[in-house]
Amino acid sequence: MSFFKLNLLNVVITLSIIVAGIFIYKYLNPPTPDWTTTTVDKGNVSEIISVSGTIDATKTADLAFPISGIVQTIEVKEGQVVEKGDKLITLRHDDILAEFRSAESALMIAKANQSETLTGIRNEERTVANTKVEIAEAELARIMKEEDVKVISAYRTLLSDDLAAVTLRPDDNNTPPEITGTYTCKEGVYTIDVFRSNTQSNYSYRLSGIENGTFTVYTDGPAPLGQCGLFIKFTTGEKYDDTKWEIRIPNNRSTSYVTNLNAYNLAITNRDNAINAAKQDLQLARENQALTTAKPRTESITKDEARIIQSEAEIARISSMIRDHILTAPFSGIISDIRPTLGETVGLDPVITMISKDYFEITALIPEIDVTKISIGQKAELIFDARPEEVLTANITFISPLAETIAGVSYFRTTMTLDNSTDWLRGGLNADINIIVEEKNSLRIPKRFLIETDGNYSVLVPDGSNTKTIPVTVEFIGNNGYVAVQGLNQGDIVIAP
Repeated sequence: MSFFKLNLLNVVITLSIIVAGIFIYKYLNPPTPDWTTTTVDKGNVSEIISVSGTIDATKTADLAFPISGIVQTIEVKEGQVVEKGDKLITLRHDDILAEFRSAESALMIAKANQSETLTGIRNEERTVANTKVEIAEAELARIMKEEDVKVISAYRTLLSDDLAAVTLRPDDNNTPPEITGTYTCKEGVYTIDVFRSNTQSNYSYRLSGIENGTFTVYTDGPAPLGQCGLFIKFTTGEKYDDTKWEIRIPNNRSTSYVTNLNAYNLAITNRDNAINAAKQDLQLARENQALTTAKPRTESITKDEARIIQSEAEIARISSMIRDHILTAPFSGIISDIRPTLGETVGLDPVITMISKDYFEITALIPEIDVTKISIGQKAELIFDARPEEVLTANITFISPLAETIAGVSYFRTTMTLDNSTDWLRGGLNADINIIVEEKNSLRIPKRFLIETDGNYSVLVPDGSNTKTIPVTVEFIGNNGYVAVQGLNQGDIVIAP
């Protein structure tokens, strides 16, 4: 084979390999189809009614003075924002201010006279009278306490003196137990039944009457008899088998009983007399206090009160005159017009105009084809020509029941209230209004990507280099360009048909 033929063969083989490679590449990498796609996302699908409207201030005021006068100060400028009660314009009223100061002085004098009448005596005299009452009260408390102690002491002596255990067995010759101590309980009788027991003294006793219980007989010293302050001591060597004793409190068999009873009654009498005397001293001190600190006569008090009322009425009258010379803002708002100048004489005509800064309403005309779709409380979005980059929200507060006919079409005047006001709002501004009739937040696709066939809905999705149709369920078709669907996932790619 010649050299030329060999080179030609190599060229043919090389070209064949290149062509085969191109064919394989195109087969493995088909060209991307020219599709229009969108991504399934989650957002609002809305049915809206679009109209236009105008904003108006719902509260305006033309302010005037109730009297004529010369303008002394103008406290505000046109366009200035003021708060309720702010001073706007004042008229000259120097002479009235002088009257006001004179009336204040008269009121101070009237109140001083009343205070002097009500105060009465000097503070030193009042202090002495009050102190005497305090001393008498303290003395009464001291006497009551001391005399009660004396009565209680005499009563304890009556109950505790010469107490004795008396046998209730006529044939009992045993030495009676010895009773000592100071009795602290109520009057009555103790009964003691002695019986033999396995104690050191060989005896015990049952106590009944004022107190009850079983106790051991002691002969070597006094032992408590119950819980009322008495002690009992039995005699050593006596045979107390089945003996029975009685202790009367007080012991009216005692020779000292009558003496102690008289002393007790005398203590009661002395206590009552001493307390009565102390009470009389206290009553005398209180009467002297009342006389010393007696209130002034009713006539004097009435005259002083009348002078105060008269002075207060004069101040109120002059204050009203002063208020007539000062114009204040009746509500928070914006000053829109100021008519007078300093030094100008004004009458009863309006001198200043202000509008509310917070009370704005949007008025729109809703065509009859849409009026049945709206209701009180529905939300609306507003875009003003003066500030197109900002969206405000409002809600419907009024729908007129009567139609207005314009060019043969019936419209219903509707009022909307802004949710929030802004400083740039002014009466008369125009706005584009979108009333939200119905809104659903769900998976959505643009309406143009939806395929409808015989009332059924589907979408196209990529399938390699081809497409395939999958059915979807339509929940809601909005007129904002979106459709709420089920059967897709967020992020899925959908192809326009």
